[in-house]
Amino acid sequence: MEDRLMSRCLSLARAAARQSNPPFAALLALGEDVVLSASNSTVSESNPLWHAEMKLLTSACRDLSVETRKKCVLYSTAEPCLMCLGAAYWASIPTIIYAASQADVIRIRGSGIALDPVARDAVCPCITFRQSRLRDEALREFEIYYRGNQAPI
Repeated sequence: MEDRLMSRCLSLARAAARQSNPPFAALLALGEDVVLSASNSTVSESNPLWHAEMKLLTSACRDLSVETRKKCVLYSTAEPCLMCLGAAYWASIPTIIYAASQADVIRIRGSGIALDPVARDAVCPCITFRQSRLRDEALREFEIYYRGNQAPI
């Protein structure tokens, strides 16, 4: 189930890249069911805040009760940045499964801000983090995108 949901997330990321956006995507699952999904649109919408997780969590807070959000798992092609991590915390998301780590993305992009996993866990002790087995597939998408583009957020 986890690989299937992350594969769907990676498909959304490829679609974002076809729109000239960085290949980041996220989905919210309740058990095996995808409740919501979103992809990065920072370039196409000229909005540096429109990370996939921000779009997803904005919709989740509008459309889902806190009780439902507390049962969901957030899947993301990359470990959430500080902004998105804060949004996940305030949206009461208990579990985040990501493909590429922040360190992976920063290495490929050549810039960024990362929160050390120990500090991340201290700041968000109520969120469980797990890296997906599909890390290498996500890294390929980031390498393809950033090889030909500047490093937009």
